[in-house]
Amino acid sequence: MKDTILIVDDNDKNLYSLSNILMNDHLEIVCVRSGEEALKQLLKKTFSLILMDVLMPDLNGFETARIIKSRKKTKDIPIIFISAVHKTEEFVAQGFEIGGFDYITKPVEPDMLKNKVQVFLKLYRQQNELEFLNKKLQNQLVKLQNAFERIENADIQIKKQMISIHEKERLLREIHHRVKNNMQIISSLLNRQLDTAKDNYHKQIFIDCKNRITSMALVHEKLYGSDYLEKVECKKYINDLVNSIYNSYNPSNLSLKIEIEKNFINIDTAIPLGLIINELVSNAIKHAFKPFTAGHIISIFFYKKNSNLFELSVYDNGIGIPKDLNIRKTDSIGLQLVTDLCELQLKSKLVVNVEKGTKISMLFKEIVYKNRY
Repeated sequence: MKDTILIVDDNDKNLYSLSNILMNDHLEIVCVRSGEEALKQLLKKTFSLILMDVLMPDLNGFETARIIKSRKKTKDIPIIFISAVHKTEEFVAQGFEIGGFDYITKPVEPDMLKNKVQVFLKLYRQQNELEFLNKKLQNQLVKLQNAFERIENADIQIKKQMISIHEKERLLREIHHRVKNNMQIISSLLNRQLDTAKDNYHKQIFIDCKNRITSMALVHEKLYGSDYLEKVECKKYINDLVNSIYNSYNPSNLSLKIEIEKNFINIDTAIPLGLIINELVSNAIKHAFKPFTAGHIISIFFYKKNSNLFELSVYDNGIGIPKDLNIRKTDSIGLQLVTDLCELQLKSKLVVNVEKGTKISMLFKEIVYKNRY
């Protein structure tokens, strides 16, 4: 599918020159001579990029851009301003303030223009792809939430009925089994999407989402097969979780060291704990080690410090995160999730040590079960 570029300039020579520079088999170029014509074209066609002359009679380039950015359908289209007259910093700043992606002065250097156009077209395509994938994931998450709500409603009805203890246990096992199955369906859908991903960036998004779902599904799987319907056995759960993460990335030259005491935690604590371990181990596999080096080790320690206090540590002997990095203000979705789960759900704080690699630790208490009914 071709990208479509709209060129707006009141000078025919400029229109010819710009279109001649950019013309190739992968682009469709539409040229118009005024802001009014540009707005009409935007109502008829979908464009991936706009090259806009600043100085035009009647509706100038800045005024036209303001109207484009005010419309929901066209507000995200990248605009490159081009001007032979307005070259001062004041006009350049005004162009960026309006929402322009770049400001080029004439005469235009052909290779520079081609490179910039290719970059902005690629960014626009990636933005559209991410929005499309995000909508798909949101739809799947809505389905998952609806499944949880149906299960909770079913459990409410069960509690209202005075059924026997044996029957209640059987039904609770079935609930955990169905939750696990629903999550596995979502995981399978993500696997199918993973097969269609065009590049490693999009594959990584699907792998990360799949691992987060797996960490929650494992909790219900362990409860379904356990004698304790409200407690998860930590050693088996964390071992299985970490090995699942490892297999999803299949890294080379990497060893795992897992030291976990046999303890039990409730489901309210196990789910955020599993998500935290998933993010920390995944981040270490992806970012901690330089390529083509050996001796990589990721260590996971989980102990019960006393009757109601647990300690989790995830350590890698890699390059270490930057010492000045504030994990509470990073752009990483994974680290933001870890911070929120640690501080808001487990009421704890992360301790980061970057002396030799990276070690992230936390002390927390088991979440006290609250009667929801």
